[in-house]
Amino acid sequence: MNKNIYYTIIIGANSFIGRNIIKKLPEKKIITFTRKKYSNLPNNYIFKIGDDINKILPKRVKISKIIYLAWERRKKLINGFDSNIYSLKNVKAYAIKNNCKILFASSFSAIDKINYYGIQKEKCEKLLKGIKNFKIFRIAMVTSRNAGLITVINNFFKKLPFVIVPGDGNFTIYFVSISKVITAFNKKDISKYKEITYLHDGKAKKFINCINKKNKILIKVPIIIIKLLLFFPYKLNILNTSFNYDGFLGLIYGPKKINYK
Repeated sequence: MNKNIYYTIIIGANSFIGRNIIKKLPEKKIITFTRKKYSNLPNNYIFKIGDDINKILPKRVKISKIIYLAWERRKKLINGFDSNIYSLKNVKAYAIKNNCKILFASSFSAIDKINYYGIQKEKCEKLLKGIKNFKIFRIAMVTSRNAGLITVINNFFKKLPFVIVPGDGNFTIYFVSISKVITAFNKKDISKYKEITYLHDGKAKKFINCINKKNKILIKVPIIIIKLLLFFPYKLNILNTSFNYDGFLGLIYGPKKINYK
């Protein structure tokens, strides 16, 4: 690893957003942190939520920016703190010591804080406000031909004669294209961004209008039933995925209005 190069650390580099960010950056200037080792990621190190960066990287490595994408969906504590809070505390301390920026991937769930995920994201935002070199990106539901919850749903029901809709399907969702997210995180001059930047593509859309309903029977399932089905696996703390009870709350009770400025 070249000691004369300033590197960008991407924590959670194997995520959908992380892999797309990497495509737009020179590989020789990237350090990737992931849960397990990936031979196809540049300068790849194993990083688990809560790890100390100082114990991972070689000494004298210069870091200019940390892009923080990783997230633990399960409720886990480290030294009495939520694992995500504890992890960001460590990263924040490292950033202060090494005078590097932190670009934090937050969520629209942090606006109304109607689920545990949103509450913890908002707490992480407050944690970062104690330093000068940081930017927070509140990201709407990411859309792409290859990823995103709506794409997953449409692909799942693609060959079926029906599609399941939570409730009446009239709850609102904000979206953002993956290209817009990548542009924001890769922007060289981030000084013009406000402390909290909303990444979205415009006005909210109704869920019912986003799914492929052509030649399909709509099966409207009461929200309470879906919540019950997702609740018990979530309480058992076995799912580290956005498609769980907590994620479902964020989907159906998301923000109704945001500041478009």
